[in-house]
Amino acid sequence: EYLIKLFTSPNTMEFVKGTMNIVDLVAILPFYVEILVASGGIGNTRILRIMRLVRVFRVLKLGGRYGKMQIVVAAVRESMDMLVMMLFLLLLGIV
Repeated sequence: EYLIKLFTSPNTMEFVKGTMNIVDLVAILPFYVEILVASGGIGNTRILRIMRLVRVFRVLKLGGRYGKMQIVVAAVRESMDMLVMMLFLLLLGIV
């Protein structure tokens, strides 16, 4: 996906310099580096696994949708009693 975005971007340098695109690259790069290192026979990939934690930063992309997420969370909170009842009836029907 990253490569497709890179090659189809009208301005490649602007795409590479974008903050979220850097986060994407740092999030996916350790996976491929780990594959290369594992195929080379080097067993210590602990640093690469730590780098994989950067994937958490992809959540930052949700920043623009934060207001909408708050509405959904509020709706789920208000409907929690009905959701629990629906789950109970579903489990009762399964048993």
